[in-house]
Amino acid sequence: MSNLQIDQLTPGMVLAEDIKSKNGRLLITHGMELTEKHLLILRTWGVQEVVIATGIDNAQGSSLQNPSEITAEQLEKAMEDLRPIFRLVDLTHPVFKELLRLAAQKKVLANG
Repeated sequence: MSNLQIDQLTPGMVLAEDIKSKNGRLLITHGMELTEKHLLILRTWGVQEVVIATGIDNAQGSSLQNPSEITAEQLEKAMEDLRPIFRLVDLTHPVFKELLRLAAQKKVLANG
């Protein structure tokens, strides 16, 4: 995790912690990939600094990296196995897409 000033943020970075206003109102939840709209919200609410998840490849659209012991084939198989669980959600939505990927990653690591 890295603390970054608002001016250092770019779209595609992933939040490591929830962002709340000074009065405690939840503005953006952790795990969200920042967009231009999020950056505008942060500036509007006067947020000065946020915590960004490490292990992010900002040049590649900032998805969290897979552990090196997981092959692409293992991950794809696990994702196919888990698709029935995610049948009621829109897997084109970045949050659900990432949840499926993380669940598949955990499944591969748990099965050894």
